Amino acid sequence: MVIQAILVGVAGLFAAVKPHDVARYLDSADITDAVTWLWTLVGLILVALSVHMGTTSRNASDPALRRAALVMIVINAAVAYRVYSAGDTLANGRWTTVIMLSLFAFLYAITLPIKSIGIEANDVNG
Repeated sequence: MVIQAILVGVAGLFAAVKPHDVARYLDSADITDAVTWLWTLVGLILVALSVHMGTTSRNASDPALRRAALVMIVINAAVAYRVYSAGDTLANGRWTTVIMLSLFAFLYAITLPIKSIGIEANDVNG
């Protein structure tokens, strides 16, 4: 969750500062003032989300962390699908976004059962 928090924070800052470039990277057909405003808003929300993700991953109890991981599986998969299905063509930026979000959903899905049954890094090494 920490790695995704860092990536989400960087992406959010970039979207808040350079929303036109983000829209172009994701191959938006019409980049209007409304689209630029929306990407600025999304960027600010992503920055807030990244802080929350980082805090949750470091300070939350195991049950809260498991619930957050379940939410992140659903959200990552849903956003990956929406990015994939938006527009006519898939530019490199959209493919990269879809692959990264799908990868994070997959990693959460793999680590959630491991965390749920209580396997710790120290248990594996002895």
